Amino acid sequence: MAWYNINSQDSVTAETLEKIRTERCGFCGQEKPVRNRMKIYFSEFEMAEKPVCRDCYVQNSKKAIAT
Repeated sequence: MAWYNINSQDSVTAETLEKIRTERCGFCGQEKPVRNRMKIYFSEFEMAEKPVCRDCYVQNSKKAIAT
C-alpha cells in the first residue's frame, strides 16, 4: 500500500488517524493532549494509574534496566 492510501488496514495507518485525546494530566494538572497512562508508585502498597501529557512523560519516564 502507498503512504497516501488511508483506507489501508495496517496498524501504522490506524495509529496515524487516531484522534488525540485531551485529558487532565496526572502530574501537572493541566488539560493537554495525553500521550499515555503511567503508574505512579507512592509506596510499596499504594499506586495510581493516571493520564500523562507529553511534557511530563519526557520529564518523569525512566527506562527499565534489567540487573
